[in-house]
Amino acid sequence: MNQNTYLALLAINPDAQRIPALGSEGKALMGIKTVAMALEHSWNAGIVEAEVHVPPAAQWLRVAGGEIERLCTGGTERCVAGDVWKGRGGSNVCDLKRYQFWIDRIWELGFEHLLQSNNL
Repeated sequence: MNQNTYLALLAINPDAQRIPALGSEGKALMGIKTVAMALEHSWNAGIVEAEVHVPPAAQWLRVAGGEIERLCTGGTERCVAGDVWKGRGGSNVCDLKRYQFWIDRIWELGFEHLLQSNNL
């Protein structure tokens, strides 16, 4: 999770934005992929897999949620949809509906305590 925290902090750091290789777009896109992978799939083995994958996704949303939400606002980004998201009518488009699904899914999986400090 430390690596995810580091990258999320880079994604929102104003000084990093001036360095193209460290700019938020690439880092936040990595966050979108991390969040989608963790929250859009059903966990066949149960809570153990969720305990491994959900905390890094929650950390991305806590630290760089605003940047991820901004990227989703335009609906121009794409990320492969997981089975749970597809089952609820979702597509590969990253939009605000999908962003809200991610927040709701953390609550649905019982990991809301990971978001509470940011009131998501």
